[in-house]
Amino acid sequence: MASDSKPGYRQRCVALLCGALLLVGCSSQFVYNRLDTVAYLYLKTQVSLEDLQSAQLRGSLRDFLAWHRSSELPRYAAFAQSLARDAAQPLGRARIDRARLDIEALWRDAVSRVAPDAARFLAGLNAAQRDELFASLAKDDPDLREEYCETPEPKRRRKQFDSFVDTAEDWVGTLTPAQRELVASRLGALRPTSCGWVDNRMRVRRSFRELLERADGDAAWVGELRRLMANPEERWDPSYRAAFEANRDAIVSLLAELDATLSQRQRARLSEKLTGYARDFRDLAARPPAPGVARN
Repeated sequence: MASDSKPGYRQRCVALLCGALLLVGCSSQFVYNRLDTVAYLYLKTQVSLEDLQSAQLRGSLRDFLAWHRSSELPRYAAFAQSLARDAAQPLGRARIDRARLDIEALWRDAVSRVAPDAARFLAGLNAAQRDELFASLAKDDPDLREEYCETPEPKRRRKQFDSFVDTAEDWVGTLTPAQRELVASRLGALRPTSCGWVDNRMRVRRSFRELLERADGDAAWVGELRRLMANPEERWDPSYRAAFEANRDAIVSLLAELDATLSQRQRARLSEKLTGYARDFRDLAARPPAPGVARN
């Protein structure tokens, strides 16, 4: 379950791989084993690479996925299993917020691991490649502005409600009318941030380009890149950041309120789903990658 605001700047070399590992298809052995290949092929649609750059990128992605399998998937399994155990009873706001912080820590650990390789890759792009990369990163801006800035607020609110309910019901089963009313009430009180998300996505991308234009690959520059990748909120407009943080805290409170209303059947489904993720993470960590991954 998530709010309608999230940092959209993340440059493709990191985002596709790390974000997918945390949010998409981790229970699929096929998808996970080939995630380095998927990331590589996607990046090739964003910027034209020379042969040496392609080889280095494939190697970096392959090494990252090997590290992630051995080091991070066991942590994901432990996180999901602990949350499944605690979810047998109402979790409470503090436990839910701790889970949020744990997920953010997993993301930042992945960023720290990949940052040096990302820095080498990005510092090796020439001026034409940089222009091509940022043109690719900007190509969705008009559509995003139309969707998030020009859509009437009632329609956007309805879409947000439907998305939240769909996600909640995937985890706990059908919501009762009272639970749906609670969700509608709390989401309706959120501060509008959709257009701000679009503006700040572009703002962080400008910071990213400024950083890339003075790339020298030294330790200080790599540290700046790591910080930008892991903490884009530091580059947000202060008013947007305040609204985002207020909405984030309101979403955590909503999740706690909703969790307190779960029936035994809903709670059992939540625990079972979390336990299933823990099992999938352990299985993936224990199995070697499929032969031939990332050889393209």
